[in-house]
Amino acid sequence: MGMESYHDNKKTTQDGKILPLTLPLNIEKGRQHAEGGESQVWEVEIKGEKDAENQSLVLKISKDEAFATDEEMDKAERFYRSLKDFEGFGKFIPDTIYFKAQETTEDGPKSFCIQQFIKGERIDRLKDDVIYKDPELVHQLLELVNVSIQVIETARKNDTQYPDFMRTPEFNSDPRVMMGGAALQPRYSSNILIADKPDKYGQRVWFVDVGVNANARRKKGWEWNRRHEVNSIIKFQFNRWKKKLEEILAKQETP
Repeated sequence: MGMESYHDNKKTTQDGKILPLTLPLNIEKGRQHAEGGESQVWEVEIKGEKDAENQSLVLKISKDEAFATDEEMDKAERFYRSLKDFEGFGKFIPDTIYFKAQETTEDGPKSFCIQQFIKGERIDRLKDDVIYKDPELVHQLLELVNVSIQVIETARKNDTQYPDFMRTPEFNSDPRVMMGGAALQPRYSSNILIADKPDKYGQRVWFVDVGVNANARRKKGWEWNRRHEVNSIIKFQFNRWKKKLEEILAKQETP
């Protein structure tokens, strides 16, 4: 990916902590943070205007140009808004801006989104003794688990899409982590981030993937079958995790 400015081809929404932000983006520097089957994730530093400080942001690029149509862009933004507006779940969703852009004038437009940068680590890369030693962090995880179950139940009831609670495979992972991810245990999701430090509201737990699974967007039959199959398994695993978190809190709160 070239570190050139990006040119907006679609009116963007402006949401919360990302502001102020103007297009084209003046990227000072960046490094690729991750790459999945359908997207690249970059950490970028945006040059501030005049005397403003530079901003550290996460830039996500969809590789498939089919997702850059106005129809697909609108679907993506509506799905993000459904998560952000879901009572109790939205607090875990980073502010996100969607736009359509060209990396260079020779390229076709692609779908991009920008999120606030949160310094931390994916939960699947953290050991149990790290994430379970802090009672406040356990409380936040339990809150996320409870509302995630509600999100899954609502998606199933309304026959709508659900967030991607699964894990992007990493071949150098601990076997326990790989098995947990294969079993669809959200404890090993690659989309739950634990921030190194709480924000001003005390928040440390974030759900950072606000997009629909790419297979669900491309293959309607796959999407319908997997929605109901995966929904049931993930809900079962969330309930198991909920029980464990409640047991951990009970021990921590016992005098």
